[in-house]
Amino acid sequence: MKKQRIKLGFSVLVIIILCASLFAACQKIERIEENQVEKIVVWSQYTEETELSADDSARFIELYNFSKYGGKGTGEGGTPEFGIYVYFRDGAYLCVNDFGCLGKDLEVARYNTDGSPNAWYYINSEELYNFVSELAGKGKESSN
Repeated sequence: MKKQRIKLGFSVLVIIILCASLFAACQKIERIEENQVEKIVVWSQYTEETELSADDSARFIELYNFSKYGGKGTGEGGTPEFGIYVYFRDGAYLCVNDFGCLGKDLEVARYNTDGSPNAWYYINSEELYNFVSELAGKGKESSN
């Protein structure tokens, strides 16, 4: 009887671990569909807000969609140096911001059409980070 309980307990533990692993694997970034975007704007402490060209917008979307989910964000923290606003046709928007403490990761904040926060998460993509940094003028500024 005791062996059966141990086997049952072990089986339940394995199932819990598998479910948790599957849930973690399912966590991913929300894709950006180009046809849903009204405009994309880059901003920084170094330059004025600027709307991206069609080519830069397409490149941003491509790099963003290929980024890896880096975990749930808190929505708390300091002041970012630079970032991107993605404004959707339905009125919702996305903020993709740099925070110095994250290294080459970016924090994403998704807002509903009424401006209320929807989700915060981190994305990992050195290529996206470098692209946004260059658009924001940080790369040029730091090389002077």
